[in-house]
Amino acid sequence: MSYLAITLLNHASIIVRTEGFSLLTGPWFSGTCFADGWGLKVVNEDALEACREIRYLWISHFHEDHLHRPTLKQLLEINPSITVLANDSFNFSMSGALKGLGVKNIVVLNERKPMSLGGVDLLRIPTTGIDNMLRIRAGGLTILNFNDCNIPEKARRALSKKIGPVDIMLLNFNHAGKLQGSFTPDQIVARQLDGFRANVESFMPRWVLPFASFHYYRAPESFELNDSLMDLPKLDCVVPWKIGQTVEFSDEPVTRGSGRVQQSPIGPLTRGRGVSESDLGTAWSTHAKRIREGFPLLWRLLPPLCVRVSDHSAQYQLDLRKGFTETTARPHIICHSAAMKRWLEHPYGTDAFMVGAHFAYASDDAVLPVRWHLLYNLLCENHLDMRWFSRMLLSRAGIRFLWNRREEIAGILTGLRLKPGEQR
Repeated sequence: MSYLAITLLNHASIIVRTEGFSLLTGPWFSGTCFADGWGLKVVNEDALEACREIRYLWISHFHEDHLHRPTLKQLLEINPSITVLANDSFNFSMSGALKGLGVKNIVVLNERKPMSLGGVDLLRIPTTGIDNMLRIRAGGLTILNFNDCNIPEKARRALSKKIGPVDIMLLNFNHAGKLQGSFTPDQIVARQLDGFRANVESFMPRWVLPFASFHYYRAPESFELNDSLMDLPKLDCVVPWKIGQTVEFSDEPVTRGSGRVQQSPIGPLTRGRGVSESDLGTAWSTHAKRIREGFPLLWRLLPPLCVRVSDHSAQYQLDLRKGFTETTARPHIICHSAAMKRWLEHPYGTDAFMVGAHFAYASDDAVLPVRWHLLYNLLCENHLDMRWFSRMLLSRAGIRFLWNRREEIAGILTGLRLKPGEQR
């Protein structure tokens, strides 16, 4: 076994180093994401400087805690020649987003097509939405960067057979987004640990490096979720490390270093000025048009959603048939008008609204209608609605997109597993 080291810079950002090769992933070093809904628990003052000589960068997906534009701009200032491995798919082009940020060197990393760089073998395995995992064979070891992938057990086990033995698995361990239903912090932690163990058992790695979970919630509607966030899962298979540390692998992993790390001041987001009822109605009209176009005829099955707007002291019904109207009906969710407008208006507003947890449930029985709205909206945002699906079936690239996700699709269909609002 040759030299292999993995450094945890922050959250989902690591550096994989071996002889003649260095790869950075998902840099988010400062500031917030998901419309100010998330902050970093810890600040690593050495993180940016550690990237000055890195040769390659890989960003798993478009979520802001992985593709953080302010951090990427800072990175390009100190390392303008870095080569970014871009995940282009039928429904998304990361290359376009990277070019818009000023990235000069872009190499497309195609789905399920092996690539060799500097003696290191890479394989990108996509999931149905926007996420991807990355298999790295370097230094005589196999690394699986599982990221935030959320796929059924049958799919994980099928992929495990194709990937082969895994030595090191990088895996998130905390929830990331609004939780559905009422649970105590202890129950949430127990559920997260069960999911963590299930992912590990599917691939049976020798060692697990927990990462991509060093965030906290800032939205006042969900600030209590911080009580159920873990520091690190205490399991036998987990290699203990902290932000700023490096794990070196030879016969057994050895953790070294510390770095200039300090705790972030953790506090809730203060909501600013709201928006008018008229602006909310206009935003809903744009949003409703997108849903109707994405789901011809099927949009009629989407139930109305009742929203209590906290800074208006009013309730509004979002109805694809009747439009945007004030109502006295029992609300499903509670949110601020500015957060609601961004959700309805922004092209990827549902992701930020849900993952940033910018709302509160008005009651436990409100979960089902909210789940349906999240499902429709996320499918539209991820270009997986009926209109895009029709395009897939009529093109070679679209058929290839579906084929590259065959294990996950089979797992969903056989397990009837489709739960929007629990993904990362």
